[in-house]
Amino acid sequence: MGGAPFRLALEATTRRLNAVLPALGFDCEPVTLTEPSGWRRQWVRDRGWARDVVDMPYRRGGESAIILNLRVDLPIGGHWTVYDGRGVPAARFPIWWAARRVEKYAVQRAQAVVSYSSWFEGFKTPARAIRSAASPDRNHPTAGPTFELMIGYLEREADRLARIDGALLAPWLAMTTDERRRQLEEWIPTQGNQETLGAIERRFEEEFAHVPGMSVLGVGLAFTDLVLAVSVQRNFDHA
Repeated sequence: MGGAPFRLALEATTRRLNAVLPALGFDCEPVTLTEPSGWRRQWVRDRGWARDVVDMPYRRGGESAIILNLRVDLPIGGHWTVYDGRGVPAARFPIWWAARRVEKYAVQRAQAVVSYSSWFEGFKTPARAIRSAASPDRNHPTAGPTFELMIGYLEREADRLARIDGALLAPWLAMTTDERRRQLEEWIPTQGNQETLGAIERRFEEEFAHVPGMSVLGVGLAFTDLVLAVSVQRNFDHA
């Protein structure tokens, strides 16, 4: 199996991913890297301290399915290093080729990437990325010099972001709940002050998101703020 139909499927899948990934914050077009046995296309979502990658490798002779992988890279030693990754379950290329089958296959592969993109949530903050090392679903080694460098880097980034968030949240913490609601009603529809909104969300995630059986009651200010932000956002979404 291979040849022109498979190349058409590669291009159709690329177009579909170009259409759906920007809504998730990824680049609108991939970077193509040439390799001895083929090439790979990579869509990147740069988060500053890390980057998320959707990877589509192609190797000549491997035309039975379009392979798609997700991974998180960290800047270690002056270059991007894979911290963890996972594959998107493969679907075999249709044996009986027709143009409509190629397009349907491309749609299915793009939809699978969107569906599995929630995997990136486990690495949304440095603290979450550190906790992910203990996950039984982890696919990359958790020992050795490179891994130790990555954990050290994540710990420093977690500390750096905590200091930034502390400064951003100081004025917020001085407000009453009613003042916060009025402020959110001003910020959210205009996309205002994303830095403070991001700090609120990170504070919630770092302190409470990993707690099993977390309850709305008694979990503190950060969760109250997040509920408040979500409530105001919903009011605007349904206005």
